[in-house]
Amino acid sequence: MKIKPENASCAIIKDKNNNFILQKRDNKKNIFFPNHWGLFGGAKNRNEKYINTIRREIYEEINIKITDFKYFMNLKFDMKLLVNKEINRHCYIAEVKNLKRMNISLNEGRSYKIFTQKELIELLSNKNLIVPYDNLVLWFYLNKKRLISY
Repeated sequence: MKIKPENASCAIIKDKNNNFILQKRDNKKNIFFPNHWGLFGGAKNRNEKYINTIRREIYEEINIKITDFKYFMNLKFDMKLLVNKEINRHCYIAEVKNLKRMNISLNEGRSYKIFTQKELIELLSNKNLIVPYDNLVLWFYLNKKRLISY
């Protein structure tokens, strides 16, 4: 079964208590990294802006409206030899008041879980459980104060 790489947006959704919400992906052969934990988000529609993609995806996947996303980083995959194009994954941060008090309704994926920062760090150390590119984005977020700016 073939899978198709597409431009996408994702979001680190956290609350003021440093809790993070992740999605347990479906166990389907036609998706990237089935049965792994990952960030919420998804493929960009043609002519859609990346910021609008993440707003739409979050609403479709967990039925909450978040309007205040801050751009964090872009992962660029040069896949010209594999699929004859470059793939971009724009990553955003959304901070909400309290994840545990939100009315979350899962519409996509197997489940979701709210992780403490300590639990998230433990999850990141087991790379077989989390989508690799989401692992990278979360690592950069958690270690941003250690990075040297030029």
